[in-house]
Amino acid sequence: MTRTSVTHQGNGSRAIFDFAFPYIDRAHVDLSVDGRPARFSFVTKDSIQIDPAPGAGVPVLIRRLTPRQPQVDLAEGAVLAEPARRLLSRQLSYILEEIEEGTIDAGSDAAMQLWAEVLTARGAAIARQAGLEAPKAADGAARGARVRRILFAYSQSNFAGISGEFGWREAPPPNLFVWNGGAWAGNSRATTGSAFLPARDVPLRLPVAYAAEIARATPDEDWYLIIIGRGGTGVRALVGEPYDWTRATGEDPGPGHVGMNADGTQIRYSKFDRDGAARYLNTSSLGTNPFYPARIESVADPETCYVEFTSTAEPTVHGAWRSQDIQITATANWPPAQGTEIRMFQQLPRMRQVLAANVAVAFEALGLNGTSRRFDRVFLWPTESDIVYAPAYENRDFEQIFDHIGAYVTAATPVLMTLPWPHGAGIDKARDAWHAALRRIAARDPLRRRVVSLAATGRDSWDTDANAVHVVQSAKEEIGYYIRRAEAAEEQAGRTLAPVARTEGASALKAETRPAAGARSGRLRMAVAAICGALAGYAVAVMLGRGGL
Repeated sequence: MTRTSVTHQGNGSRAIFDFAFPYIDRAHVDLSVDGRPARFSFVTKDSIQIDPAPGAGVPVLIRRLTPRQPQVDLAEGAVLAEPARRLLSRQLSYILEEIEEGTIDAGSDAAMQLWAEVLTARGAAIARQAGLEAPKAADGAARGARVRRILFAYSQSNFAGISGEFGWREAPPPNLFVWNGGAWAGNSRATTGSAFLPARDVPLRLPVAYAAEIARATPDEDWYLIIIGRGGTGVRALVGEPYDWTRATGEDPGPGHVGMNADGTQIRYSKFDRDGAARYLNTSSLGTNPFYPARIESVADPETCYVEFTSTAEPTVHGAWRSQDIQITATANWPPAQGTEIRMFQQLPRMRQVLAANVAVAFEALGLNGTSRRFDRVFLWPTESDIVYAPAYENRDFEQIFDHIGAYVTAATPVLMTLPWPHGAGIDKARDAWHAALRRIAARDPLRRRVVSLAATGRDSWDTDANAVHVVQSAKEEIGYYIRRAEAAEEQAGRTLAPVARTEGASALKAETRPAAGARSGRLRMAVAAICGALAGYAVAVMLGRGGL
């Protein structure tokens, strides 16, 4: 089962079939039996009856097909009230899920682009009628000389995932804005964002709920949230792994070394890195999904001395080292000299580039330069992919994260870390070691580093399909609030430093909406991104026209 479909098999007598995905209207639920459209009736909101019952072994596919035409009135003169804007956001969330999972009709991008054009034009008209400069799509609105705070959040799926079918129980405050790039799931190229959108106009994410709780408590300040993360992508995609290169073409590369065979068709790598920390346990490898190439680069000269390659082969484990067949896709001045210090990256997106590009453009959008480019808070959800690599995370990787954001933090920047995966079964020993390492990391800088345990959250707030590694969509808002309230309790006890104020006047934010690349239909992704921006710009125009900001 996916977020948008489920497949059953008939047995000749079963006629009622369940599904778990949400939908806006029953007409958006589609059925095919043995690959052909079939009639059905609803039994409950999430079960259907097929008559006659499908035969034994016959595949039954139930899926959601959300219409590409807007589900609200976009006629000239119609004003989009809050419920209508919520419905549009929900519809867009469903469409994005269907893009990711391949149920999209790629030929309908023209209709989607029309949404963006209509919303942008109407937003400009409303603003003109109010005697204001027309806000462009997704500009976030210039808000004068208010105090501005920047919150940076980094993790993987628990930050990247959205709660498409669950709207906000409590709408985010108007002083919270969310960057529209840098967090995604699936095989697609990372998007560099273009604007901060009002939080109430973006899909629910856990770090947005966390930030909303902060913004509510400080109504005289504006908060700008930047989320960086991708599902299934651990911290090593950001910091890499430290090894030494060997030019020897024999079998075992040696402890802490990486090498290749003579013709460059196989890579050999030690399970332990240069520092002696385990990097590849059990059957783990550089990955078998070639969408994102792996990369090895010289530490001293990473831009001009590197090799990139892909692999679809499972690794062969040879005790303390492993080998994997590869296909080289790019090189520069490779191979390096014997013993060269290198960084190795698995077949995952280059999160360093994702982080650097989005943070730079986000600060530019806010008109901040030089020492004004500072994070007022940092929120890290340690990536579950690294649970069995606690020594490497504690002794190197965590500090490497801060090397990458060092220009944006000071000795007074509060850093929050969670102790995640509290209810996973059969991982007690690894989890205890991991959580202990995270507590020691916090203890190195007790004035600004905090940890929040999630052990008190209910088991029903975590999924069952992946051993409770993910927060269920219906609980993301609740747990985001919980994390902030737990952190605030410690702050109120006087054990953390306050963020440094930033009071420069806000400049107009960038308005152009850039395409989210890498989907099955790039044009459709572009149209959806444009709608998100236009919807936010329309909402801003309405609020400006009514004196709401």
